[in-house]
Amino acid sequence: MFKSFRFALLMAGALFALGAVAQPAPGQQPGDQSDPPSRVARLAYIRGTVSFVPAGENEWVEAQINRPLITGDKLWTEHNARAEISVGPAAVRLDSDTGFSFLNVGDDTMQMRMTAGVMNISVPTLEDNEQIEIDTPNVAISLLRAGYYRVEVNDAGDTTVVKVSDGAAQVTGSSQDLVVHAQQAVTFTGIDDLVVQTRTL
Repeated sequence: MFKSFRFALLMAGALFALGAVAQPAPGQQPGDQSDPPSRVARLAYIRGTVSFVPAGENEWVEAQINRPLITGDKLWTEHNARAEISVGPAAVRLDSDTGFSFLNVGDDTMQMRMTAGVMNISVPTLEDNEQIEIDTPNVAISLLRAGYYRVEVNDAGDTTVVKVSDGAAQVTGSSQDLVVHAQQAVTFTGIDDLVVQTRTL
């Protein structure tokens, strides 16, 4: 009987606490708080040494599998390391010696920055209202449709290679703006005056 009474008290206390949490703050109407984005990035796979800096921090730490990633988070894959990020239906795979960060992760927007290395992106679906962009030191790459993409950036940051196996991407630089089509690889060299070379895959 004592145990039953104690259990009832605990349950009553828990329900009271839940009710208190659910109540809006004084002066705040229900629904005033902004909902977090439904799209969440997650570090789905790690092989080797992958380092991580949370948004607003400066100290690198070891990345952990299944960690949620938000705007401002940074990743670095060491030599012979690999990492995969899952964002909605898209998969972002980082090869070794790759610097990566999220500039914006939202319901309809995914903006990434790549400072060096190799990134492979698989996008099974891309709705009209969705935007996926990869920024490198010398160009900005906007994915125009679902497909398979590869972006390579040299260590100096002055050469970006965009390869499109399937899909299409618009690439914008200081002096160039063009669309890379399926089965094309385009190399963009330079910062102020881009030199463009196109070849077929």
